[in-house]
Amino acid sequence: MARRFDIIGVIDNTGSVFQVNAVTVTATATKLPTTNLDNRKAISVRNWSDTYTIYVGGSDVTSATGFPILPKESLPFAMSNGAQLYGICATGETAEVRTIEIDNS
Repeated sequence: MARRFDIIGVIDNTGSVFQVNAVTVTATATKLPTTNLDNRKAISVRNWSDTYTIYVGGSDVTSATGFPILPKESLPFAMSNGAQLYGICATGETAEVRTIEIDNS
């Protein structure tokens, strides 16, 4: 069965600046990434955990309401640097999340 990152296409960007981050996500909503790239056009979020699902959404995200990203799965977003994305795990779980952003130049 195809995983989500196998199906979703690459975001077409022409930027010149990339920023990568690693963020530890727990049962408390955590900003992804902690500092946004200036003039951001797009971001890709990868759940680096081998075991736990992360859930993404706004600052009020919960594991019951967030959009799930399964272990080792990625999800691209076309979003400006003004948009704030948060991640969370279920209680007692911890996952490392990797992000890569590209600017709009």
